[in-house]
Amino acid sequence: MRALSATRGEIIRIQPESPKCGATLQASTSYQDLVSEIGYERKPEEADFELCYYWIESPKNTQIEVRIDGISGTYASGGCPFGGVEIKATKTLCRFCADEDEDLSLVSKTNRVPIMTFSRSGKTVIKLQYRYVTDGKPGPKPKPAVTQAAGYTFSTPPGFRCKDTMGPL
Repeated sequence: MRALSATRGEIIRIQPESPKCGATLQASTSYQDLVSEIGYERKPEEADFELCYYWIESPKNTQIEVRIDGISGTYASGGCPFGGVEIKATKTLCRFCADEDEDLSLVSKTNRVPIMTFSRSGKTVIKLQYRYVTDGKPGPKPKPAVTQAAGYTFSTPPGFRCKDTMGPL
């Protein structure tokens, strides 16, 4: 990926270059999942970050809502010096790396949102949900799916399903 840069108020479009991570994504009116895994368990601290760039787009005259669904990493500290996610939904760049940031929802002012995930120590897993809105307001948190099996009801997080792996009783 080429890095995002801004000069004189111009944003340079991010283009995917790595088959490993990064993409240009089209938002819809329904929440979609974005999961970015970078680094690896017990990765020693390095001088440079491993980076993944994503570019979320939506139709003209819409805004993009990005909800932080999960953040896991080795370290969560001020400034996120070891790993996390940067979301450019407004004029200022927001950086997140702690599980306290989960369930936070950001709504852009435009129909494009650049996102960068990064890690320079350990493994970082970022789970986001995104969609576009027309009123500039975040929607309610998506409800977990409900699965019924053998007379029992289970609630699972969005994107997950219950599966009977025990076999017949």
